[in-house]
Amino acid sequence: MRIATTTVVAMSLIGSMSIATPAAGAEPSTDKDPASAITSAAPETLSNLAPLESDGSTEVNASSPSGDWEVSLPQHPESGITVAGLVDNHNVEIALPDVSSSDDSVLSSANVISYDNANSFSTTPLPKDDGSLQIITTIKSADAPRKFSYQLGLPVGMSLHVDSESGSVTALDASGSFAFGIAAPWAIDAAGSEIPTHYEVDGMTLTQIVEHDRADAFPIVADPWMGAALVASSNWTKHAQGWRLNVQPTTWARANNAAVAPAFYTEVGRAGWTELRGKQSAAKRAIMGNGMKDQWVCHQGFAPHDATWNLESWSPNVGFIRTVAARCNP
Repeated sequence: MRIATTTVVAMSLIGSMSIATPAAGAEPSTDKDPASAITSAAPETLSNLAPLESDGSTEVNASSPSGDWEVSLPQHPESGITVAGLVDNHNVEIALPDVSSSDDSVLSSANVISYDNANSFSTTPLPKDDGSLQIITTIKSADAPRKFSYQLGLPVGMSLHVDSESGSVTALDASGSFAFGIAAPWAIDAAGSEIPTHYEVDGMTLTQIVEHDRADAFPIVADPWMGAALVASSNWTKHAQGWRLNVQPTTWARANNAAVAPAFYTEVGRAGWTELRGKQSAAKRAIMGNGMKDQWVCHQGFAPHDATWNLESWSPNVGFIRTVAARCNP
């Protein structure tokens, strides 16, 4: 087998994504542009990107049209990434791994920013149009590190917790409520084989460990995903039986389903329900009972790729298990 010399590892800060991997035995890549390796190994990661805007000096920004969130990517990686709007009115600061030898930012062929690191890898942050953030590490050889640590600057009282079953990470605020999540990590090599990977948390430091070695077929892609926003949009329609709430969830919400995160999706579902209720009028919140909540969590877990998550006010409150048995709309 000819082994390519580029590995792609992603640490996403916002799922079941299908990854197109190169065929085993591909020729080694000599392209120094990280975007080329990413496009070859995991083209899906370059979809749904937020447009980048430069201030002409020290950083590049991506933001929502409504101004709900903004991601600032520095010229010098030592400055770290700033995400505004991920946690209420607080900024989240992200220190990138091993930046002491990193070059300044470079705009790649795919119109994304990358930082080249002399230690056999480069870092490519990818702000998404739903406010989530992927940070993709492109490993250039099997001599690259296996550990990639991110120091998170979070509001006082917030804490990170690894779920031992799914491997996902939950950030809880001072009251113990869900603030944002990091989806369970995965890694796959160019031959389609899964590579062991997991998270470790030490205080506010999140480390992704990818156990690659020279026997693996490079590139290897590993893609956890951090995000907080779960509801993209919603609207109500009147029917003979009552009101229906039609919801467009975010890509990150769809990703954290029962197939991918069996121990995590219910927590994400409850957080999404709280977010959804908060975006409705008082009159509409009054009709959003437990039956509709079960419909929402059911879609979160078992019907994530439905074009619209339809929640029916007239459906009976039969409990979560029977709601799932009825395909989310009893």
